[in-house]
Amino acid sequence: MKRLQNYLPHIITVTAFLALYLIGSKISKEEVNVYLKEVGPWGPVVILFLLIFVNIVAPLSNTPVVFAGFYAYGRWIIPLTLLAGLITSITNFFIARYLGRKIVIKLIGEENIKKADKFIQGNGLLML
Repeated sequence: MKRLQNYLPHIITVTAFLALYLIGSKISKEEVNVYLKEVGPWGPVVILFLLIFVNIVAPLSNTPVVFAGFYAYGRWIIPLTLLAGLITSITNFFIARYLGRKIVIKLIGEENIKKADKFIQGNGLLML
């Protein structure tokens, strides 16, 4: 049972990525274009919010959103991606500043955070 507990996060992650891949493979670029055209002038705003969302939620990738935006809006996706990156950087900074250490301690435990702090003290500059 303990052994399964060790692999459970990996199993869940692989399953989630496989499910997302299978769902994504069922959607063609034409369907994405049609949807974004139906949204009308709000399409770039939808793309912007999707980019911000997937950049804040860690295991998700923004690559499919960028491709969908490129198919629909061409090179206008570049400023949208840059704007989303700026907003995401600011948002992630404040999330980390106000919640970061508390959440990490809850996720990995007090003992492991002490080990991480000790490792960073000895190798912090090298890691950068």
